[in-house]
Amino acid sequence: MKSDKIHFDQTAVRDVTALILAGGKSKRMGTDKARLTIDGETFAQRLASELGTTFPVMLSTATVDDYPDWQGDQVADRYKDVGPLGGIHAGLSQCGTAYVFAVSCDAPGVTAALGRYLCGYLSGDVDVVLPVLRNGRESFAVAIYSRRALPLIEEQLQAGNYRLYALLEKLRVKRVFLADTVFPDSILDNLNTPEDLAAFRQRTAGPAMIAVSGVKNSGKTSLLEKLITALTDRGFRIAVIKHDGHDFVPDVPGTDTHRLAEAGAVGIGIFSAHRSMVIKHTGEDANERILAKQFGGMDIIFLEGFKHSAYPKIEVLRESVSGTPVCDPNTLLALATDCQIALDGVPVVHLDDIKQLCGIVETYVQNRRTNGNCKNLPLVL
Repeated sequence: MKSDKIHFDQTAVRDVTALILAGGKSKRMGTDKARLTIDGETFAQRLASELGTTFPVMLSTATVDDYPDWQGDQVADRYKDVGPLGGIHAGLSQCGTAYVFAVSCDAPGVTAALGRYLCGYLSGDVDVVLPVLRNGRESFAVAIYSRRALPLIEEQLQAGNYRLYALLEKLRVKRVFLADTVFPDSILDNLNTPEDLAAFRQRTAGPAMIAVSGVKNSGKTSLLEKLITALTDRGFRIAVIKHDGHDFVPDVPGTDTHRLAEAGAVGIGIFSAHRSMVIKHTGEDANERILAKQFGGMDIIFLEGFKHSAYPKIEVLRESVSGTPVCDPNTLLALATDCQIALDGVPVVHLDDIKQLCGIVETYVQNRRTNGNCKNLPLVL
């Protein structure tokens, strides 16, 4: 039976650092691939967010000056302009773990689940765990490498031989055939050209996540109600996520589901003919991205609040409450207000002009599906 869990070994995972390779020149793409965006995140962010659920993450760059806004661990190439081998060498030299799970930044579909699966093949007599696609192509730039390989890597780099294939001929390699797993070949897709990027965005576009933000009592919920009604009339499927600063009570005390939770159940589901609800104790910090995964098939997920987040947002500014915007203008799709105010580069729309606000949201959703996120978000971990 095909499985992505059968080889999972938590002990092995703890010996691995996820190494995002971002030191390439991106010649065919024509722009830095690590900073390209999907769903409001750069490629590097997307991989860091995903792989960071399981592994410590390190960014490999050509120089330390390439990504000054990166807030996580970073390592620069010692050997310059030598391709992925230089990044793998730098990562293994400084990662502090026995292995690195090297992931090229132009493979934003790689998941932590794939990394965990590959970790199951680690052993003392394996230097490289190498995925193999169904057409027989080997994935050199998405693979696990052991620090035991460092002397050979150093030797090869000093000799001026930068081919990963040549290195693998000297190492003990465990090839993992994706045909024997639940993982599709597309999980390893490299996006090298604008055409590759457009196709990936079309294939993977999930719901657009847009925050409706503002200070307390500014009217966020009232505006959301109007937007949801109008956008639903235009054919959009919409969900809403709201953050509660307190640990909310998910069910009324005394009901059956509440009694079962009090008895110790960590997950409870309830459904009727037309609706269902799942309440789950995660055992870890919950966040909006975990919850958003429950809303497959939506076109838009509105987030109420999140004023200090990097999400694209509509800020509600009501004169009777506050006349000063609080959100980063670089993240604003629009300012919805009854104030006389101007904000450079940001459309200012009257609170009651729901038609224009819906048009802005609809344009953003369409642009995102074809061009990625339309806001210039920072590269942060």
